[in-house]
Amino acid sequence: MFPNKNEPVRPSITLPQNYRLIWQDTFRGHKLNSKKWRPLIRVRGDAHDVATAVSVSNGLRIITYSKNAVNYTGFISTRKLFEPRFGFYEARIKFHDSPGEWCAFWLQSPTNGQPVGDPATAGMEIDIAEHRFINARGISIQKLTRMGALHWNGYGKYEKDIRSQLVAPPDGKSCQGHFHTYGLLWTASGYQFYVDGRKVVTRPARTTPVSKTHEFLYLSCEVENHDWAGAIPPNGYGNRTHSRTGMTVSWVRVWQANPNRNK
Repeated sequence: MFPNKNEPVRPSITLPQNYRLIWQDTFRGHKLNSKKWRPLIRVRGDAHDVATAVSVSNGLRIITYSKNAVNYTGFISTRKLFEPRFGFYEARIKFHDSPGEWCAFWLQSPTNGQPVGDPATAGMEIDIAEHRFINARGISIQKLTRMGALHWNGYGKYEKDIRSQLVAPPDGKSCQGHFHTYGLLWTASGYQFYVDGRKVVTRPARTTPVSKTHEFLYLSCEVENHDWAGAIPPNGYGNRTHSRTGMTVSWVRVWQANPNRNK
């Protein structure tokens, strides 16, 4: 489940020889590495993002829980700590989502929509993997993961997007309750998305805008009632001790071609 510290670190796909591992977190120890991640503290949607929803113990755990009819969850970012440009991004994740809630691994630009109409300069939201238990119609999609969504021009009236695709892991094991490796190869030629080393979605530059600016990483869980993940359960998600809703992350890694040229 978790990597052996003595094993060589390899990506799940064959990368050109000039790619190097430039950053990783294997979530060892007993607390979040503050030199690599920052937890967000705020209200977002129908939950409070809090540091108490994020823990490290042989892996990262983000839980979604409820207390006194208020929902809490976790949202962590590498903003201002690690903001690469291009590369191959991978995370080993086990989702355990519930209705009204979803978890994700994604990239974001701090200048998305600035300026409007120039996503290469402004950057964009790049959704590597987003997992839900049910969709807005209440249909179970827990075995699958949505991959490859892109959003640019900000989130107002100028926003544009390309929708994600529902993807099944190649080994047939559900995305709910099983570890899988989710990856993105981001180059000036476009985006390629992978599950367990298999290419599942391609967004070539000839048909898709491509960010050419520095972006940071997100690992997040969110809650929205009666939205694309369905309705929050009547009794919420259980308390912080007993909730099973959220995700576990074994590791996150980033490789880059000619790293010194992408600073």
